[in-house]
Amino acid sequence: MKIRQLLKKYYEGCSTPEEERALRDYFLNAAETDASLQADRELFLALAGAEIRMPDGLSRRLERAIEQRTAAGPGRRIWRYVAGSAAAVVLLCIGLFFMTREPAGPSLADTFDDPQEAAMVAGKALAFISGELNRGLSRVADADAEIGKVNQIITKYFEE
Repeated sequence: MKIRQLLKKYYEGCSTPEEERALRDYFLNAAETDASLQADRELFLALAGAEIRMPDGLSRRLERAIEQRTAAGPGRRIWRYVAGSAAAVVLLCIGLFFMTREPAGPSLADTFDDPQEAAMVAGKALAFISGELNRGLSRVADADAEIGKVNQIITKYFEE
């Protein structure tokens, strides 16, 4: 098999240990390589000088972590589904409650038995509204006068 085909398999992660050994031997022992393979050669040279050492007890710690996950995982996952389903049902019920409920509209009913009394209360309410409106209009007039004064001052300042 050619070196380029072996490299392709190596980079795709499909190479066997024997093929990887052949690549390593080729790049470490070849006096000269093709210029297009120079980067690959540098990679294999760097990997050959590196010693990869696994920490002590790593395998046991990984096994223990996997055992803990598998022992507690499925039960936890089921509770998540149950809680999520319960929340969805509660939200659905609340939504249906508000959708099917008839809105309580304003009920029109007579509050006065005597029409003269109703007219007198309406007159008082209108007089109150009129007084407040007049007071607000006088404040607007005062503000308008102040704005006029400020405009005169600004105009005088820019004319100088």
